[in-house]
Amino acid sequence: MESRTYRHYANILWLLLVLFVCRVFAQLLVYFLDVPYIPSFNQWHSASMPYGLLIFSQAVIILIFTRITLSFTWARVVPRYRAGLALLAVGGLYFALMLSRLIIAVFSLSDIPWWNKPIPSFFHLVLATFLIVVGYFHWHYGKKQE
Repeated sequence: MESRTYRHYANILWLLLVLFVCRVFAQLLVYFLDVPYIPSFNQWHSASMPYGLLIFSQAVIILIFTRITLSFTWARVVPRYRAGLALLAVGGLYFALMLSRLIIAVFSLSDIPWWNKPIPSFFHLVLATFLIVVGYFHWHYGKKQE
């Protein structure tokens, strides 16, 4: 496989990863400081889990996604068709659920705090897109090898 193919996927994954890291950093920033040009902490945190556990989970996601992205950067990913199918299914379902959350919030449940949190929902879409991109790579290039 050509190195530019890996580079193309790596660029997309780095963009998605940087978006997520910025989200985590911004949320941490407003947790500790009053920053007038960044939305308040309550807009970043849906309160579905304690903040300490959330930050730990986000750090784990960042580490795992960094490793995956570096693998693409270094062209060390071996495409696996079945892994691609699984990632596409999980990523697609995750994306659909979070997009539904955004749409439902806009049209009917905006008065309920958990639903009316567009920032967390948007970044869930970023994470789902990461899974879909990795899944597509494995599915597309893995089926050519099997």
